[in-house]
Amino acid sequence: MRSSSSAAAVAAAARPDVTAASITGALLFLLLSTGSPRNPPSVRAHQVPVDVMVALVEGAPVRAIAHRDAQTRRSLLHAAAASYAGSPEVVKRLLARRPAAAVEECVHGETPLTQCMLGATDFNSSSSSYLAVIKALLAAAPKCAAKARKSDAALPLHLAVVRAAPLAVIKELIRVHPAAAKRADSSGCLALHHALHSHADTGVMRALLHAHPGAAITKDGEDAYPLHFAVEDGCPVEIVRALLAADKTCARLISINGEMALHAALYHGQTHDVITLLLRSHAAAAKHASNAQWLPLHFALARDAAPETVRMVLAAHRPAAAHVGGDLTPLHLAAERGNPDVVREIAAACPAAAHHYSSEVGLPLHFAAGSANACVEVVRSVLAVFPGAARRPDADGALPLHIAATSNRDISVVKLLLESYPSGLHYVDQLGRTPVHCVVGGEVTRLLIEGLTPAEVRAANAAVTAAAAAAAMLVPVPGSQYGNVRSAMVAAAAEAGAAAAAEGGGDGDSRGGAEMLSLLARVRQGAASDLAEGELAALRGALTGYVHDLDAEIAQRPVEERLLSAHPEWMCPIGHGVLRDPVLAADGHVYERRKLTLWMRRSRGDRESDARAGVSGASGATWKSPMTGLALADFALTTRDDLRAEIEAAVRDELEHKTDVEAAATAAAVAGTGAVAAAGAAVGAGAVETKKRGGGSAAGGSGAGPAKKPRIAR
Repeated sequence: MRSSSSAAAVAAAARPDVTAASITGALLFLLLSTGSPRNPPSVRAHQVPVDVMVALVEGAPVRAIAHRDAQTRRSLLHAAAASYAGSPEVVKRLLARRPAAAVEECVHGETPLTQCMLGATDFNSSSSSYLAVIKALLAAAPKCAAKARKSDAALPLHLAVVRAAPLAVIKELIRVHPAAAKRADSSGCLALHHALHSHADTGVMRALLHAHPGAAITKDGEDAYPLHFAVEDGCPVEIVRALLAADKTCARLISINGEMALHAALYHGQTHDVITLLLRSHAAAAKHASNAQWLPLHFALARDAAPETVRMVLAAHRPAAAHVGGDLTPLHLAAERGNPDVVREIAAACPAAAHHYSSEVGLPLHFAAGSANACVEVVRSVLAVFPGAARRPDADGALPLHIAATSNRDISVVKLLLESYPSGLHYVDQLGRTPVHCVVGGEVTRLLIEGLTPAEVRAANAAVTAAAAAAAMLVPVPGSQYGNVRSAMVAAAAEAGAAAAAEGGGDGDSRGGAEMLSLLARVRQGAASDLAEGELAALRGALTGYVHDLDAEIAQRPVEERLLSAHPEWMCPIGHGVLRDPVLAADGHVYERRKLTLWMRRSRGDRESDARAGVSGASGATWKSPMTGLALADFALTTRDDLRAEIEAAVRDELEHKTDVEAAATAAAVAGTGAVAAAGAAVGAGAVETKKRGGGSAAGGSGAGPAKKPRIAR
């Protein structure tokens, strides 16, 4: 055995002024420290048996019993409390020989009672002996229960909870010093917080709550309430019930994320019994929105809670089905999770939610088509309340059919979407792709290449018409229960669809944007004969308009480039072109609106983690500034009408000047052409007259040869 204690003992024996009692004390300290948990197992294996150690203590002189280590200032009782925590005979004998040792502290401010807490290794095998040691130390020095060690201000009660001491020990420490349950250590944690962190049993929790009921509503050092931590850490329902019994108001407390315990329990997948208990304790929690504007129903759906749990949360606050949190409705989340029963429940509670268009993911049908859990029943349930969703593109101009083809989902999902919108087979997204270009291979490719038969198309169109009529009956009129909210959703969805059509990704019923690209693609694929006369006329008119727009764009580009050389501040930092729709972002810079919104969408963080972080702003997310590289939570854009008017006026003046110059040049060219024509006519008339005058000479062949034509001045 080689340790600091053995070295000290050898050094003490080598000094000539050291008495035999001092040597004996040093050796006793060495023997008592052998079984310390700080030593490696090979050293602890040589621990002196209890009966031998008792005999040595009994026979040692008084001065030897008073020995304290020179470096650590630990006494023999410190060493015995750490090494023989499960053997009360040694500790009791040392206390009998020298009671004052119970209050002595080492250099770390630890008493023998604290050493006993730290030295215990197996409470299950010697709980009664361990309790006997604790009682002996407390009987000798009760005030040690209130003594905190220097390093972390932890009381013996804190250490006992952390070390998972038996319930009897916890109760004994509370009995001697009840105020210990109300004191926090340097980390800001009460004994109850440590019990939760250490997964203590229900008996320990109840004992601590009985000593200090207010602990149930006290935050720990990380600003977490006990009930929030309990449900997040997966504590059993008995502990949740004990916390609520101590103080029922803990179910109403709100965390830094703006969440109540119900939100946290749903997010962390707590059991149905825990959710039931929390709802009974505070039913109004179902109406509370977090910082990310998510209701408990959103959390239940986002974490794929059991269907009975979702029904219970929905029943507690049925208008939650119409609540838009983070730009997502509960139907979006339910469609992504892919449980048909849950989707039907949410859709029945608020059919208009199927019309809500999220700038991030589109309609619930887009979410369902791209979900890893997509199934045909979910898609059919969403289409039942909004059949027109199959014709709506998302922000990237992709139909649900594109998304389903890209995700390579079950062929039944792709076929259902194709039957809901047969013309979607030729629909082109913003990347110029039809659904068949999005798929990897297999049966889905064959289906999209072959398409539907004419009879199938007629049947599908009839089914869509019938479904649309049925869905119209599901949307309540304004003024009815939740009718205003739902009607607003439908109006917003229609407005979003119109905006998408104006940007080139419009509804399938429109005659502009991506619909015209789809018709053009069919013509290029040799399927022009399949188009009706109205479609051909619409395509011709659209192409004429496109040519006009392209001519105007070609004429304007050089003008804008000249303006940028004189006004570099008019350039968009993203697209490097002239600002046509300038907006001011939260980073203080001005951008082109379309370029910035696309940048925001592509630089967003993870939706679920942002929602948990409670970041304010659109859906609780952040976007990265292209100029500063900083993450910003403010998605608001301020239109710079003054700057747009200034740029438009400059472009208009340049175009008018260019037009005037071109008109003057054209007029000069026309005038020059007229003068040349007049001069040519005069020359021609003179030549005829000359010919008449000199005709005889020519005919007579008298000498000079043919006359030369006069030169025309250019």
